[in-house]
Amino acid sequence: MWVTQSWKAKAMVVAEGGEEVAGDRWGDRFTMDEQLKNHLLIASRIADILGSNEAATKHLNKCIYSLTLGSNDFVGNYFARVFPTRELYTIQRWCDVVIIRYGQQLRVSTLHYNFSCPPFPDECCRYLTAGLISLSLVTNFKSIFTTLYNYGARKIVTFSLQRLGCAPAVIAVHGGRRSRDPSNIYCIEKISRAAELFNGRLLTLVDELNAELPDAKFVYVDIFTQKPTDLIPYGFKVVNTACCQLPPGTLGFCLPGGMPCEDRDDYVFWDGFHTSEAVNKIIANKSYTSISPDGVYPINIAQLAKLQI
Repeated sequence: MWVTQSWKAKAMVVAEGGEEVAGDRWGDRFTMDEQLKNHLLIASRIADILGSNEAATKHLNKCIYSLTLGSNDFVGNYFARVFPTRELYTIQRWCDVVIIRYGQQLRVSTLHYNFSCPPFPDECCRYLTAGLISLSLVTNFKSIFTTLYNYGARKIVTFSLQRLGCAPAVIAVHGGRRSRDPSNIYCIEKISRAAELFNGRLLTLVDELNAELPDAKFVYVDIFTQKPTDLIPYGFKVVNTACCQLPPGTLGFCLPGGMPCEDRDDYVFWDGFHTSEAVNKIIANKSYTSISPDGVYPINIAQLAKLQI
């Protein structure tokens, strides 16, 4: 992304980070470290356009950051047969390890960051290592949140893990039953329980961050509670199969050039792991409008957008 004088950023979205836990076994990816490096580079260009670091920071204070993290720590690591993680940790301990790993660097720095960087990412990385903070150390949730905070983020939304055991690819890999009824699904409960356990830790982390960084607001959106079958009243007809065509023997990603389902709005899952756009619209609407603390906590995104920080 190149920032020019014509930009008018309303929000900044940090997508799900492909962490190092699963390596590159699912293909190339941008790790969260790389995304944060790119974000700092963009912030430096915003500072150049606006004329000062202070102006850039003031602008970034208004942006909403969205993060979805953690799925790969479970599906791609703990429950993956290619790693010995389950032999080393109980699921309770693994949840703790992940959250602790995400919390190690809260106190890394409260520096007022200078957004001036050389024009190329590699040079910017060397500059950071020498003068500010090595982003190669950013490998955990809490430090990710804190790093964004140090770069000017004050409105951060994090989404819970979904019911990982209900993803079609997870059911297939772990030998779950496949219902002939497209409106029924047999989830792998031990994997969903692990996601639920982790979500409890993540919610606690949001409370901690809101207490420790009072000039910022962290919001937790629950996407776990709603089961695939709960979506049938919304018009969904297929809850246990991917909409897109999957290559035989794959882990759940779409076949390039393959034919998708005829009506995407009928399907809960787009591929073997990810929910469809129709489901994501429901989640987005809830995250903006829900008044229940069980759904969005402590405030919804519409309230967050209006918050003066």
